[in-house]
Amino acid sequence: MFLDRFDAGQKLAAALSSYSRLPNHLIVALPRGGVVIAQEVSLALHLPLDFISVRKIGAPQSPELAIGAIAGDVVYLNQPIIEMVGASEIEINQIIERERQEAARRELLYRGTKKPHPLKNQTVILVDDGIATGATLYASVLYLRQQDVRSIIIAVPVAAPSSLAFFEKEVDQVVCLLAPPAFSSVSQFYSEFSAVSDEEVCNILKSISPKGF
Repeated sequence: MFLDRFDAGQKLAAALSSYSRLPNHLIVALPRGGVVIAQEVSLALHLPLDFISVRKIGAPQSPELAIGAIAGDVVYLNQPIIEMVGASEIEINQIIERERQEAARRELLYRGTKKPHPLKNQTVILVDDGIATGATLYASVLYLRQQDVRSIIIAVPVAAPSSLAFFEKEVDQVVCLLAPPAFSSVSQFYSEFSAVSDEEVCNILKSISPKGF
């Protein structure tokens, strides 16, 4: 159990202490909640911080259910779930377009005129506040592979055991503090798990930027 994202970030940073100050290593966060976690990791490890503007593709009738995700120009679709919910190609394309617009809005807001950190030949520590279905995280992994990164380390405070097992086969390493069998949602393992605002994300990225961008 974590008090909040700051507490989880500090505990995750302790588990990643062997990566402190290593050259060609970069912390990459998934907004919004992952940025709060990644801030603590970035500060503790003295590594630069960047983000991927990734967005979930929600089911047409159940937006909270992920049927895929987008990250950059990567579109990941989970076909078995799409078939289960009966989403049409037209519906999916409409949702993708909406999410692309939101991703572009966030990219502009969060980054401003700053350029993304170069990813080629970097070891990327990919950080989120937890893994449930893993759709946005998987789209982010696919995006990072396109950028020719050297290796990918996923770092999260908590994950569903099935998702953890999946990602352990997909990336170079997974650092996860909790993988409880009785997993229903990421939020159940935080005493405080309020929504993170755009303003909070901007403030964190601005505060880290002198060291990170």
